[in-house]
Parts: sequence; structure tokens; C-alpha cells
Amino acid sequence: MVHTPQDHIESTGQEFDPFVHEISIMRQIILERVHPLELPRELVSNSAAKEVGASEIRIKYTVDDAGHIFEVTDNGCGMNYTGDHNNPGRLDRFFGLGLSSIVGIKSDEFSWKGLGSKLSYHSYRIEIDTVTANGDAHRVQINEPWSSIERNLKPRPKIFHYRAEPGRGAGTSIRVVGHPPHRQDDPFSIEKIESYLRHRTFIGYTQHRPNPPIVTLSVLGKTRALSVGFQELQLVESSPPQEGTLRINKTDQMTKSGTNKTVAACIRGFITWDSERYSLSESQLNCGLILSVRGIPYFSLDMEQCGSRSMGISNPGWKKCCLILECDAIQEDMNISRSALVDSEKVKLLRQLTTQMEGVPSLVEN
Repeated sequence: MVHTPQDHIESTGQEFDPFVHEISIMRQIILERVHPLELPRELVSNSAAKEVGASEIRIKYTVDDAGHIFEVTDNGCGMNYTGDHNNPGRLDRFFGLGLSSIVGIKSDEFSWKGLGSKLSYHSYRIEIDTVTANGDAHRVQINEPWSSIERNLKPRPKIFHYRAEPGRGAGTSIRVVGHPPHRQDDPFSIEKIESYLRHRTFIGYTQHRPNPPIVTLSVLGKTRALSVGFQELQLVESSPPQEGTLRINKTDQMTKSGTNKTVAACIRGFITWDSERYSLSESQLNCGLILSVRGIPYFSLDMEQCGSRSMGISNPGWKKCCLILECDAIQEDMNISRSALVDSEKVKLLRQLTTQMEGVPSLVEN
């Protein structure tokens, strides 16, 4: 995205007061982050939502004296700002705590608990530049958001409104500097980030996605194009059956007795003796049983806890399985960081259903 010349920006900025009454709640949400790459996961999900309409997404990772820097840019609809608590715009919702479908406000395709923007607060600085289709534009800077939260103070986004220069298209760029502030360790390699994006984010979308956005990843000066879709699934489903590889595709549902509570799910994937052919390994995050919600593969499930005992322990074993459990109904039963399932009635149903669908013959070595 082309940055706007300073003469297009108002000379003074307006401070935004986040819709948050308990800073401790925001702090706890942030600290539930499990993996350091959950921030780009959420930012990419926000950009890729159907409502945003982006055809291109660029992910950039660099490092400087402030630490890790993540930037996600899209050419979608942009984020409008209203400053109205009763009619929040996209930018208002990015700032505020609880402005998502969890409190009854209409959300985008992958949103529910409003996690993405809160993870960005775990940083030294946030910079946003966004333009809507009518040329209405905002530049935002939030300095020391995490330091403020740790002192039980509200982060204070400073918003500059301006008119975009003629010919500039709609879109949004979000740059998070020093995420998280305490990490000053070695930089991520492009292989590490690419593997996470392909198997734990929208990039690894497990369902059919017509006209997905073009995604480009840039890591420390190296650039790669990332196709959308779970590659291992695509490879096994698009090629003739291979000796020593068993394809799996089962759909079923379960209703709790005496109620109308129903959970539907699908297990797709394969078990193989030839794990090298599909590059299966624990470090690649592509083996075992992976939960996918609304097409996004979020995390691996414990096969024994989910009732898939025989798939986990029989030959050739879980490290030679690549199984995707798709269940959209379980979205509300993930924890805030989307790294595990909570203890709920629906989760219990899903585990029983997985056991019911488990009748998959294990491969026997010849």
C-alpha cells in the first residue's frame, strides 16, 4: 500500500477511547496467546473474510531494535470510523474489547471474540493506514499499548482523518512493532512462518474457496507466493490412490438424547506409510488430527481424548496421519486464543461423534 503524503493528513489527531471498562480482561485475553505467530494468523483472517473483499494480501515480517515486526496489507474495503458506540465502524471494532458477535454485534466471516486486534496490543507500537472505497481515510498510531495495559491504563489510539489522494484504491495496512515486547530472541525463518501459515491459518483453508485472494509472504527480504488451501489434502485428493496410503472422507452428526442439540462434523485426510511423500512431520504441524473451524485449521487434537484411540496408536501411528476434523458448530467452544477446546456439552458431543466416525481400518505393513 502506498503511504499517503503528510500534507493529506490533518495536523492534529483525535484520541480514541476504547470501549473497555476492565483493562484486566484485555490483559488476560492477550496473555492467553499460546503461539507467537497467532497475531499474523488473526490479522490474515481479518483480511481474508468475505466481507472485506480483498483479492490480494501481503504479509511482511522484519526485525529491528524493537524486536519482531509483523505487517499485513490488503486491498479490501478498508475500515471506516464512526466514533459511535451504538454504530461502530470497522476501525472502532478493531480498537474495542467485546465488539464482536459475542455481544451481539454483526461480525465478519471468521470473527467472533475480537481476538486479533487485542493481540496487536501486545507490542511497542501499532500503525494502521486504511482507506475506504469513497476515499475516506484514517492513519492510526498507538504508542506503548502493552505498557499502558500493564499499568492498568487504557491504550490511546491516535486517529488522523484525511482524504486519500486521487487514484488511491481502498485497503488496509496494519503494522505491529515489537510483538510481543518481551521477545528479543532470534528472528523467525521464512520456512517457520510459512509452515505455520500453511497449517494453522486461513492460508491452509480446508474447505472449497472460490476465487481466494493472492497471498504474498515476505520474511527478512525473502518473498514467496502462498496458494490458499491445505496442500497435503489437495495433493492426496487430486492424485490417483497411492499404495500404502488410505484416503479418509467421512461425514456424520450426533444429537444429544432428549434435546435438539446437534453437532455435525467431517473427517478428511489420509493415513500413510510414505510420510516423506507428503512431508508429514510434527515440526510441520501437518500430522495427527487437526481441528478446522469455518475452514481454518486452528490446532491439533489429542486423538485419545477425542476418541480416536486406534488411529492414534495403531500402525502406522499418528505421525503418519494427516486428518482434518471439520466442525463449524464448535467455534464458540474454543478458548479465547483458539488454541484448545473448552469443557462443554458440545465438545463432549464432538468427542463422541469422532469416536463414532472412527471406524477407519488401520494400514497393516505387508
